[in-house]
Amino acid sequence: MSIKSKDYLLVALQLLLFTLYFWSPYKITIYQGNDLSLIALVLVIIGVIIMLLAVYALRKSISPFPSPRKNAVLIQHGIFKFIRHPIYTSILLTTLGWAFYSNSLFRIFIFAMLIILFEIKSNFEEDLLIKRFTKYANYIKITGKYLPKIN
Repeated sequence: MSIKSKDYLLVALQLLLFTLYFWSPYKITIYQGNDLSLIALVLVIIGVIIMLLAVYALRKSISPFPSPRKNAVLIQHGIFKFIRHPIYTSILLTTLGWAFYSNSLFRIFIFAMLIILFEIKSNFEEDLLIKRFTKYANYIKITGKYLPKIN
């Protein structure tokens, strides 16, 4: 499979999962107390903040595809100083938080599918970035993939 085909396939799977998440056809609910609702909303807010920081750091370099653009530069500042894939982190925090807040077991299932997809997508992306940027291998050693690395 070509890189371009894999790009489109991964983004299409992501869009399918997003559609299922927001459509949420199954109304299987979970019980939650007020404390869990508050924690869930905090996760959503943290996810949105991380997304804004990541989009700001990327600006014109942002793309839904894992393949780096032809004119891409390796960004290691802002939120990227701490996390290599902050957009995936923000989506995961937001979808997990909203799944709990909305009492949706189906959304928790979609969240789990997103974890698997983002692991596949980020591994593919990192293989391409290692080939493209000589500094990326060292960046992996010092930066966490989805959360900051604790030394």
